[in-house]
Amino acid sequence: MKWKGDSISFEVYGTSHAPEVGVRATGLPKVALDEEALSRFMERRKAKNAVYSTKRVEADAPEIEIGEIFSAVIKNSNVRSGDYSDLYGVPRPSHADYAAYLSDGRLDFTGGGEFSGRLTAPLCALGGAAKQILREKGIAVSAWVSAIGNAVGANYRAGLTEEMLSAGEKGVWAPVGEEEMLSEIERAAAEKDSVGGEVQCAVTGLPGAVGGGSFGSLEGKISSLCYLIPAVKGVSFGAGFALPRMRGSQANDPFAIENGAIKIVKNDAGGINGGLSNGNPLTLSVAFRPTPSIGKEQRSVDLVKKVERAIEIKGRHDACIVPRAVPVVEAAVAIAVLDALLESGKFKSAPNDLETLRAEIDQTDKEICRLLSARYKVVREIGEVKKQKGLPVLNEGREKAVLEKVRARASRADEADAFAEVYKTIMAEAKKLEK
Repeated sequence: MKWKGDSISFEVYGTSHAPEVGVRATGLPKVALDEEALSRFMERRKAKNAVYSTKRVEADAPEIEIGEIFSAVIKNSNVRSGDYSDLYGVPRPSHADYAAYLSDGRLDFTGGGEFSGRLTAPLCALGGAAKQILREKGIAVSAWVSAIGNAVGANYRAGLTEEMLSAGEKGVWAPVGEEEMLSEIERAAAEKDSVGGEVQCAVTGLPGAVGGGSFGSLEGKISSLCYLIPAVKGVSFGAGFALPRMRGSQANDPFAIENGAIKIVKNDAGGINGGLSNGNPLTLSVAFRPTPSIGKEQRSVDLVKKVERAIEIKGRHDACIVPRAVPVVEAAVAIAVLDALLESGKFKSAPNDLETLRAEIDQTDKEICRLLSARYKVVREIGEVKKQKGLPVLNEGREKAVLEKVRARASRADEADAFAEVYKTIMAEAKKLEK
């Protein structure tokens, strides 16, 4: 799974039953990550309720590295590949199994491979970091379950409420309708079936003029990331699919002056016009299909024997993926909004914010120490080679060449000598290690 934005690019790797899944990203601003807050965010994605969630519970404790590359690695520890032993060469209806077979001829569909919802865990690690960066700029990303099957909860079209906007801090459910939505899931689970639903999301505090026209559209950027989430089958903004049933006089969002400021009176456009944010809250809905793994008997085929076959999917699956998808939607939207904000030039660090600058220094020092450890590891190996070949430790020509390269790499003239002095110390320690 790869995504390339204007400023941020990332790759999510691994499979559902591999030893680990992870993400590598470039282009994120340096951040002093609050790992406790990230852990709370990841917790919201984990399976908890046996009524509607898979019984596969993973720790989901990402190992984070922050530098030029943001890296998060998550171990898979609760794997049961044996649940799929009876499905070799038998594609599960509405999964990616058959499409993957047409692509590369694979017949082993264990755990869904790289198409599994398991890969949303590293996406959340990256999105959780993006949320923290946005929060420092006064931008909040909140999502909630607004519908499960035919049960409908709170909808932002009736107006954003504080309860909705704080959903991301307290849980996943809309402030009304939780009991009815849970009942809808329980009925489906009791019948060995599944149910889909809708997640609504709001971004508040986003300034106007973020995004762009054509391929730089803010809607397009957000949608492209939302569609990386398995089971997503629809993304709409503002009033979305209700707009075709309106007249222009109903759908348009009028302007007004309030207390000397321009205000857009309502928000059926979802805070975006022409691909650019307009200063209103950005609102969107994401539609999730029912989980295709169900216990009911279904029709399939055996791709090896070329015969029809009835299957009942065993294993550990969600009767409804929607509640666990809420933080994943927040993660996808946060990454897209941060990318658009960086591209717009409106993302600026406060030069007089001492704590932010100190945090940046601490993060840089951490990266320097990591690189020094890597350098000294090679130094020890060089020492072994020199010892084997009977070569002297001191090589003045080599040291002179290194210092010249260091001076040339300095971005400012007044840094060149300072860099050289630092490297003299590094090389003095290296000589001790070589011995």
